[in-house]
Amino acid sequence: MSRRSKAKNWVTLIGLLREKQEGFGLQPFFGPMGVTMVQKKVDRGVLSCQVFNLRLQRDKTGKVEEYGIWLGGQSGERDYFIPVGNLKPGISGQGGGQWEFNPANVQGSGHSLEEFDRVVIAVTGSQNPKEPGNVIPLEGKLEQPGNYLSPQMPGIAGMSGITGMAGIPGVGGVPGMSWFTGISGMPGMPVESSIPGPPDMPGIPAQVPADTNRLSLYQLIGLTLDQEGTPEYLVHGIPGRFNQEDQPQQGKTGYVYWHLAAQQEEHPGLGYWLVYLDPKTNQAVFPEPIPPGPNN
Repeated sequence: MSRRSKAKNWVTLIGLLREKQEGFGLQPFFGPMGVTMVQKKVDRGVLSCQVFNLRLQRDKTGKVEEYGIWLGGQSGERDYFIPVGNLKPGISGQGGGQWEFNPANVQGSGHSLEEFDRVVIAVTGSQNPKEPGNVIPLEGKLEQPGNYLSPQMPGIAGMSGITGMAGIPGVGGVPGMSWFTGISGMPGMPVESSIPGPPDMPGIPAQVPADTNRLSLYQLIGLTLDQEGTPEYLVHGIPGRFNQEDQPQQGKTGYVYWHLAAQQEEHPGLGYWLVYLDPKTNQAVFPEPIPPGPNN
């Protein structure tokens, strides 16, 4: 197959999933977010999806409800949606997977991949079989990777790409990481207080003292691709200082790499806790040796 034919038959689209409805974040000061990659390789389609900081949903009986993943498009003034799969986040707020489909006839809908322009994550218990319903925590527009990805890590002091940096406790990373740009700012967190975790996690405070001095921060999402454009690692970053209180679940869910943030003049010691995920298995991975934590 020539390079020109291959380019025509291979398509990669990315949807940065942003918070659409409030109230679904696991961490109190940060909403959920995620990323979807849709790929067409000749006659095979694959949708990869990963969400972060998305809390579990339960029905009235206490049973956990899965979130549904839908591809959406528009014909004239009519919107249409096709269900692709379901996901259930864990106690860390992470969840995802991969689903295959026929790109010429996605899920037997009669629509080809090129006819879809967005992805939504919906609560499955609120939908009928043909619509995602009105409870949509996350939504993203499908675009070419170049419209989203940048080699510059947002919010990190003195870094272009995720490589080791001397003098910063706990730094580790993967060369060749691209970072999503245009990530929405999260609600302000108390500058002088630690970030709380979910109230049912032992050893993590459920309440934070009232504080009017708040700083608008960002969550981070990064991505590495192999030579064929297949994702190798996803990375998620949550703001926090290098201490046990700010490290999500004290590193038990994979947030073990810490990087210094750029706002050091105003907020010394502020940084980001990062976790790396294998998009095929949805498991935390450790591409660099795990550095000593803040309690060591």
